[in-house]
Amino acid sequence: MVDTDPTLNCVVCYARISFDGRVRDAHGVEDQHRHMTGDAAKFNWLVVYQSKEEVVRDDFEQ
Repeated sequence: MVDTDPTLNCVVCYARISFDGRVRDAHGVEDQHRHMTGDAAKFNWLVVYQSKEEVVRDDFEQ
C-alpha cells in the first residue's frame, strides 16, 4: 500500500492508562485506540501498529 501511494502517512497508535476503574477490563485503552484510529482515517493516515491492551506494568499495579 505504501509503495503505491508515496503520500500515505503511516502512524503508530500508543495508548496507555494508569487506572481503568474497578472493572480492570482495558476499556480505556480500547476507547483510545478507537478514537485514534478514527482520527487517523480523517487524515487518510494508515495505522500500522497499535500498542497492546494486555500489557501489565507492575509498577502501576500498586
